[in-house]
Amino acid sequence: MLMTMRSVRTSLWFLIVSVSLTSSALQAQAQDSVVREAWYWQDQRVGGWGRLVELTRSPAAEARQAAFRAVAHRSDSGSASVILEGVRDENPGVRGMAAFAAGQRLTSQHAMSLLRLAMKEGDASARRSMFDAFGRIAARNDVDSLAALAKDERGARRQDVLIAMMRSAVKGLKEPQIIWYASKSLQDGDAEVRWRALYVLGRSSPHALIPTELASHRDVFERLVADRSADVRLNLATMLARVDVPEARDVLTKLAGREFRRRDRDWRVLVQVVRSAGTQLRSDPTMGRILVRGLTDENDHVAVASAMALPADAPSMRGMDVRDSIRTALWSLIPAGEARAPLVTGEAMVALARFSPSDIEDLQSFVERNLLKPRLRAKALEAFSTAPTASGWKATSSAWQDATPSVAMAAWDHSRRFLRAPGIGAIVPEIMSRQELSRFVTDEAEAALGRRDMGISTVVATLLGDSSVIALIDSGGHRERAVETLSEALATMRIPDDVEAMQATIQALGAFGGVAASSAVERMLLSSDRSVVDAAVAALRASGRTDIVAPVPTDGPDHTDYDWNTIRSLGGSAVFVTDRGEVTVDLLPEEAPFTVLSFVRLARKRFFDGLTFHRVVPNFVVQGGDPRGDGWGGPGYSLRTEVTARAYERGSVGMASAGRDTEGSQFFFTHLPTPHLDGRYTIFARVRQGIETVDRWQVGDVIREVRIIPAAQRGARSR
Repeated sequence: MLMTMRSVRTSLWFLIVSVSLTSSALQAQAQDSVVREAWYWQDQRVGGWGRLVELTRSPAAEARQAAFRAVAHRSDSGSASVILEGVRDENPGVRGMAAFAAGQRLTSQHAMSLLRLAMKEGDASARRSMFDAFGRIAARNDVDSLAALAKDERGARRQDVLIAMMRSAVKGLKEPQIIWYASKSLQDGDAEVRWRALYVLGRSSPHALIPTELASHRDVFERLVADRSADVRLNLATMLARVDVPEARDVLTKLAGREFRRRDRDWRVLVQVVRSAGTQLRSDPTMGRILVRGLTDENDHVAVASAMALPADAPSMRGMDVRDSIRTALWSLIPAGEARAPLVTGEAMVALARFSPSDIEDLQSFVERNLLKPRLRAKALEAFSTAPTASGWKATSSAWQDATPSVAMAAWDHSRRFLRAPGIGAIVPEIMSRQELSRFVTDEAEAALGRRDMGISTVVATLLGDSSVIALIDSGGHRERAVETLSEALATMRIPDDVEAMQATIQALGAFGGVAASSAVERMLLSSDRSVVDAAVAALRASGRTDIVAPVPTDGPDHTDYDWNTIRSLGGSAVFVTDRGEVTVDLLPEEAPFTVLSFVRLARKRFFDGLTFHRVVPNFVVQGGDPRGDGWGGPGYSLRTEVTARAYERGSVGMASAGRDTEGSQFFFTHLPTPHLDGRYTIFARVRQGIETVDRWQVGDVIREVRIIPAAQRGARSR
C-alpha cells in the first residue's frame, strides 16, 4: 500500500525529532563526561593541569564552570592568566565561578583588575562573586580605592561592596575609608546592608575612629536597638563588645533592656548581648546585671554564653553586690542536673572557678559528693585548673588514666597549667619533689600513649612538647626515655585516623631535639600524608636542620571513590530525627558530590543513628557525626575538601575538618551567617525545614536516625 503524503510528513517529523533527541542525549552525555573529568582533576589536586585548562575553554558553559571550580582547589603555576580569562567569559555563571577561583588563588597584584570588572558587571550573582574575591585578595590601598569608587553605590551594589569590605576586615585591614563607608551604610533601608555594615565595624574594632563615629552618630546606633532585623541587632551587640567607651555601654544597656523584654525575643541576639556585657564588665560593673539576667534566662544557649562571658579576677572588680549576684546565679546552675543541658552546668562550674577562685574548694566538694557523667567530670577538671591548687592537681592527675577517653583527655589537656610556673608551686614541694614529679609525669605519659587512642595521644604529645614540661623531664634525667616513648608511639600511628596525633608527636619530638628524636621524625618525611610531611619538615628545621627539603610524597593519599553512576543519582534530602524534633536538609551534590556521596552511604548504613551532638557553640555551630562522641572520631577514611562559592548562612550544613582534605563523618549546622568560614569549609547541605529544632539542640542530644529521601520521592511528596 502506498503511503499518503500526510503519513510521509509525519514519519519524517518523527525521524527528525528522534535524531534531534539522540543528538541532544549524546551531547548531554558528552557534557556530563567533561564535568566528571573536571571533578576528577579537582579531587586529584595534582596532574592534568593542561587538560584542566582545556576544560576551562570547553564549548559547554557547565563544563567551564566545573573546570574553574576545580582550579579554585589547585595550586598550579600559571593559574592567574587562566582565571583572569575566565572572569571575562561570556557566561555569567562561568564568570562567577572564575571569580571564586580568583579569591582562592590570586594575589593582591590582580585586585584592581578584578575590581574594575566587578564595577562593570551586569549579572548580580557574578558581580557579588567578583566583589567577594576582591575582598579576599585586596591590599590596603586597594580597599581605599574600593571605598572611593563605590561611594555612590545603592541597593544591591552597596551589599556587594560591603561583602568585599567584610572580607578585607576579616583579614585585619582596618582602614578609615572602610569605617566611614560602613558607618554611612547604617542608615540604609535594606537590613542586609545594615547588618553587613555592623559586621564590618565589629571586625574593624578596636580602632580609634569607631568611638568617634559612635559619639557623632549616637542617634543612628540607638535606632538600631529597635531594628526589626535580628541580624542587625545581634551584629550591633557584637560591635559594641569591641568599643570600650561609655557611649557603647549606654547603647548596649538599652539594647539589653529592650531585648529581654521583647515578645519576639531572639536568643541569638541575647547571646551576643551577654557576650558584649562580659567584655565590658571590668570597665563598668553594672554590666554584671545583664549577665545575671542571662545566667537566669530559660534559654540554655543564653545561660551558657553568659557563663562563658564572665572574666577572671573578679576580686579586682568594683561593685561587690553585682559580684555576689553573679556568684549566686552560677551556683544555682551547678546542681541543676537533668533540669538543664549538661553544657549549662559544665560552663557554670568553669565560670565560677574563673570568676571567683575562692569558690573552687566548695566546687571540689560538690564534685566529690556527686556522681557526675563523663562530660561534667571533664568540665570539672577544666574548672580545677583555672587556679591550680594541690587538691586540684590530685584530682586532675588521678584522672590521667580514666577509662573514659574524653575524661582522660581533659585531665592531660588541663594539666599544663599545673606544670608551668606558678602552678608547679602547688605541687613542689607540697605533694612531691621535682625529681619525683619528673618520673611520675614520664611514667604516666608512657602508659597513656600505650593506650593507642588518637585523642589521648594527641593531648599527651602536645603536653610533652611544652618547654616547661621538657625542662621538668630533663630535671629528673628522663629525656631519653621520653623521646623513646614518643618515637615508639609515632611508629604505631596510621593514616588517616591518627594524623593529628602524628602531627603533635612530631612537634614534640622536634621540641626535644637530639639524634634519636630527629631520626624518628625523618622517617615521617616518607609519609603519604602531606600534612605529616610538612610537620616533619617544620620540626627538623626548628631543631636546627638547614638541609631539609620537603619531598613529594611517593604514595598518593587515598582518593575519593569515583562512583559516577551513584553520584549522578544523588540529590533529594536528608531528615535528621532527634528527640527535640526533625530537621530536613536539602543535599547539594552539584557543589560537593563526593561529600554528599559519603554522607548518603554512611546514612544508609545507619552510621549516624544513635550518635550525639558533641559540640555546641551558641551563635556558631552544632556539631555531630562522631562515633566516639568526643570530637576525635571518624569513618576510617578522609575526604577531600570541596569548598564552593556558596556562603555560610543560617542553617548551612558543613563538614568539620582538622585541616585541608581531612574531612570524614563529622558535620555541623550553623546558627547564623558565618562569613569567616566561607571558602574554607565544605558546605554539602542546607536546612529546608526545622531550623527551630536546630536552635534547640544541645550537647548530648541524640540523633535517632538519618533518613535519605531521593529527589524523585521528595518531588512526589510535594505534589
